[in-house]
Amino acid sequence: AVTRRTRGGERVLEEEKIGVDEALAMVTTLAARSAFEEQNRGSLSPGKKADLVVLSDDPFTVAEEEIPNLQVELTVIGGKVVFQN
Repeated sequence: AVTRRTRGGERVLEEEKIGVDEALAMVTTLAARSAFEEQNRGSLSPGKKADLVVLSDDPFTVAEEEIPNLQVELTVIGGKVVFQN
């Protein structure tokens, strides 16, 4: 969504690309809202499920072409670590 590139590297529909902030919202707050789960999921707040990932770098500071190469270092679901690289 951010780079508008295929796995082969070809740019497609560049006019539809979005920013990193919009892409992250799509898979967090907006996804929770669309499932009517915004009271329990979608952001880190007291009383919500602690589902999160820690990435190998900051998607807001790396070049957009590097975002697909970021690695998941840690996954927490319901407050419990379920994956650690």
